[in-house]
Amino acid sequence: LSVGNYIGMHVALLAAMNVIGSGREDLVQKEMEDLLKAGESEGLGGKANDSKKEPKYENAVQFALDKMIHPGMSFLNGIPLPESNDMRSFGMGVNDILQYEQRHIMELAMKGEI
Repeated sequence: LSVGNYIGMHVALLAAMNVIGSGREDLVQKEMEDLLKAGESEGLGGKANDSKKEPKYENAVQFALDKMIHPGMSFLNGIPLPESNDMRSFGMGVNDILQYEQRHIMELAMKGEI
């Protein structure tokens, strides 16, 4: 199963759940595939794929393994949210992430980059 096939099934599920507006399935699938292909050209997908340049499932699994990504993880701007059943420590972890994001944005603003 290629990543392209997986994306197709994922988009079909989103459409069935009415998350994607009617008639937008092809556009959403193309955007998702384009994102994957752009990442692949930057080394995200690992080794070069076949002549079709379609990302393969194995490359996605290898990427997840390399980045220590596993099912059930949640992210905020690419930063993994803490995994904890204790709401207090989860809240503290999220607070740390939000403080980091706020500092980063302020630094960019002070440098005039945003």
